[in-house]
Amino acid sequence: MRALVAAILTMLPAAAQTPARPGGIRKIPAVKPAPRPAAPAASALPDTALGLRAAPRGFAPLAPVEAALPNGLRLLLVSDRRLPWVTGSLVVHTGTLADPADRAGLTEVAARALRGSGGGAGLDPDATEDRLERAGIDIAVEVGESALTYTLRCPSGALDGALAILGPMISTATPVPEAIDRARAVLRDRVSARNANAEAVAAREAAADLLGASAPPRPEFETLNNIGPEDVRSLLAKHVTPGNAVLILGGDFDPAAARAAVEKAFGAWSGAAPQPVSAPAAEPRKPAGMRLADLAYLPSAVFALSRRAPGLGDPMGPAVLVLAELAGGAGNQSRIAWLAHEHPSWSLRGRASWEAAPNRPGIFAIRGTADSSYPVEALRGLFEKMEEIRAGSIDEAGLAQARARAISAWTGRLSLAPLRLAYDETAVRAGLPAGHSAAFLRGLHAVTKADVAAAAKTLLDPAGFHLALLTNATISNRPLSDLREPALPIDLTIAPARPFDAKTDPASLEEGRKQLARFQEALGGRARLAALRDFTIVSEGTHLGVPVKVWDRWLGPATYRQDQETGGSRVSVFYDGEIGWVGTPGRVGPLPPYVLTQVRGELFRLPPLLASSDSDPKRTVSHSGGNILVIRNDRDQAARLYLDESTGLPGRLTYRSANTSGAPVSVEEIWTEWKDFGSIKFPTRILVRHDGTKVGDMTVTEVKTGSGITKEEMERKP
Repeated sequence: MRALVAAILTMLPAAAQTPARPGGIRKIPAVKPAPRPAAPAASALPDTALGLRAAPRGFAPLAPVEAALPNGLRLLLVSDRRLPWVTGSLVVHTGTLADPADRAGLTEVAARALRGSGGGAGLDPDATEDRLERAGIDIAVEVGESALTYTLRCPSGALDGALAILGPMISTATPVPEAIDRARAVLRDRVSARNANAEAVAAREAAADLLGASAPPRPEFETLNNIGPEDVRSLLAKHVTPGNAVLILGGDFDPAAARAAVEKAFGAWSGAAPQPVSAPAAEPRKPAGMRLADLAYLPSAVFALSRRAPGLGDPMGPAVLVLAELAGGAGNQSRIAWLAHEHPSWSLRGRASWEAAPNRPGIFAIRGTADSSYPVEALRGLFEKMEEIRAGSIDEAGLAQARARAISAWTGRLSLAPLRLAYDETAVRAGLPAGHSAAFLRGLHAVTKADVAAAAKTLLDPAGFHLALLTNATISNRPLSDLREPALPIDLTIAPARPFDAKTDPASLEEGRKQLARFQEALGGRARLAALRDFTIVSEGTHLGVPVKVWDRWLGPATYRQDQETGGSRVSVFYDGEIGWVGTPGRVGPLPPYVLTQVRGELFRLPPLLASSDSDPKRTVSHSGGNILVIRNDRDQAARLYLDESTGLPGRLTYRSANTSGAPVSVEEIWTEWKDFGSIKFPTRILVRHDGTKVGDMTVTEVKTGSGITKEEMERKP
């Protein structure tokens, strides 16, 4: 329900086929390599081990002050008065793996909405950002598969002020709808642009084949449309709780004073016991295959090779990280760098990586680009380099350099105490012993040639890699079928949102009937709804920034009138299914087409009539998954109702409506503060948004039923 004032006022080159090798890789004539640059002698190498040769060193021991608030929030405090700043991480053990499939993106929307809501009830988000900027405080949010992290950085002496904002932001703020809209807009932009970076597409598609259902669900326009305030509140209540979080601070502060500031800022935080987040196990597609996108506009061929690898905590992990540096690490001493030097015409660029995270398998990946004329040669050359390593071509000098690079990367990644403590907390949650970061570093120092060779034997087998390739196949020097076949196409389509498509299978219709029955009982019962003959709804508030008072009147079965008062003027609209008019005192005219569409929509969406949709043979009620009902009629009117799981009452209503130009807009109404008016319940607070922008805020002050109003009274012209 809303005021109508706005309405009024590919071709591949031919080539001979050659026999397939095991794993689906075809043998092509070998390219004679240029002479490899000689590796420097071990005695001539610089001290690439960063001083670790003579006396291997580990991380300096951390002795954090540990404490816990009465609400269950754990604290880890590492004071270092030599530093001119404070850094921190509030780690909440939930992530995108917790997203329902039909609301993919929910965790990130909720996390961003908290960050963007102003830091507490009644606080203005812009004013909060001004306070943070003036004090030199930075608060950011990162959302991962199994953790969301609020990072904090501030100058010495500003910690109390930073915590005074961060604490209420997380513990007492209810995300305002505008912040939820902004968060959804960020993710919608990401969905729109997800195919803009070819390297990201290749990595995504290779990993998708590899992980299957164990990967987090991917946000789409449809899933983002499903996310509303009720979903955000539910997720926060289940997962963003003090018992599911740890606050880690490091830098220039007094531990006792910091603890007192934390207690003051986070003491009001409460919530249920933590709920674990885990991904379903899934087998990858077998055998490993090739995914292909033939894109004429690409300036270079883009590839991604991915395979399962040891996970977080596997004893082979340190050797795998060193192997990644040896095969394709930074600098000019990796095997991929050698290959690029040997064949400059290929324009080969690539990196190898080992990616391990809790709750899912590890991934060993080789990703990069090559000239569009030589993707087959470049990938075949990569396979041959990997086979060389598998065959044992690992010298001590190359191993020492790769190990040193791995140690440098590991220590750099975890150089700050809060980062290291946060990593170890995540590892412990994954079932690993405490102090995993230091144990892993010790493992890196101890990696031997035999360890790397054992890892290479399995991980560098070309037949085990899932391949995604994006290239302009028409200019490839060799047919792509020489590389691997069959090649399954990469689907780059981005599905549009179709929120009002009603499912018509028997199961969806039956579940829709059951959910509608819950709605009917929540409003007051089916008998009360059936007894309604007329009702009047009085509301007031603002529409498009203008104060407005509205009277909506309905007389069964289908007569509707709305009167509006704005700034001393009065506008009336009448419609009975056949006749319609709009008028002001002394002046009446027919309804313009777009206003007629709006009026029909208002009549369709009146809450008691929506609840009685199963009594109208022209309406279809369908369950669309979760708590969503789709209701349609035979005049292309449709709406989505999002029912509260505990009460059965709708928390939101979404639909499409025409504006003054006739173009459709997406409308969202948020219904809250339901009140029993004797014969029926009705929401007394209704917020209205058009395409994410707030346009109305109405308060229902009166609902009258059974007043005996007649059609003559309804039709009386102003």
